[in-house]
Amino acid sequence: MSNTGRMINRLPAPTFRWLKMNGAVVEGTAADPRSLSFEIPEGEAKTEVLDLRDQTPGLLEQTVKIHVAKDASFHLLLVQRLGKDTEFLNQVKAQLEDSAKFDYTRLILSGAKTWEGLDCALEGKRSSLTIDLGYLLTGDKTLDVNYLASHTGKKTSSEINVTGVLRDRAKKLFRGTIDFIRGCSGAVGNEIEDVLLMDERVVNQTIPLILCAEEDVVGNHGATIGRLPEELLFYMGSRGLAKEEIYETMAKAKIGRLLRLFPEGALKEELTALLYGGSDED
Repeated sequence: MSNTGRMINRLPAPTFRWLKMNGAVVEGTAADPRSLSFEIPEGEAKTEVLDLRDQTPGLLEQTVKIHVAKDASFHLLLVQRLGKDTEFLNQVKAQLEDSAKFDYTRLILSGAKTWEGLDCALEGKRSSLTIDLGYLLTGDKTLDVNYLASHTGKKTSSEINVTGVLRDRAKKLFRGTIDFIRGCSGAVGNEIEDVLLMDERVVNQTIPLILCAEEDVVGNHGATIGRLPEELLFYMGSRGLAKEEIYETMAKAKIGRLLRLFPEGALKEELTALLYGGSDED
């Protein structure tokens, strides 16, 4: 790991220091960093959709601060369709009060390098966080993810769901941490990752981490990582599909599941056409 640049996406505990995957280094700075802030008042519900399509080479940087008040809910959907030479650093920080709900839907379809981070403080009693990340990496694209759900409130809940496809020489590192802090009795946290490896040269790294300083909690993690089973290949092949067609169909189907979380409208129609009817982006 380089000694220069900014260190981001740090794990809250240096468990894997010997693997040199406790953080990521970003070289350079963005020309025009973007800062967004969302304040959701008590009892209100809001949905925000961000569609990133910048084709400018170089580094883009975005920070998002979110505060969800008591009994309020917020759904943030962020779609990434950047240029093949565009790098993107995205950092989200959220704070949830009593019975607050935050849903984060993230779809990554292009961009040379992506650093993705989310730090959510579940401070209020019965507050909840749901993350749904889908990524499709081709060529030499890289993705570095760090999600942290910090449970301090009682009976809080978090769900981290990650679905991805790696092909060609793509590389991905996913860090998912559920931190049960003393006092968060009754809290529940789950994280699961499903990764389809389409080529021998891809690199997949997954670090699920559960930290626990409270006894009365439930934490689970699981991962399904690999190529398609031979039984499925045989079954679909017997229906007249070539092996390459089977992989393409299954890859797009995995990512396409996230579209059910999008509101009806032009963007959802466009993404559906891209995944199921269009060609892959470079």
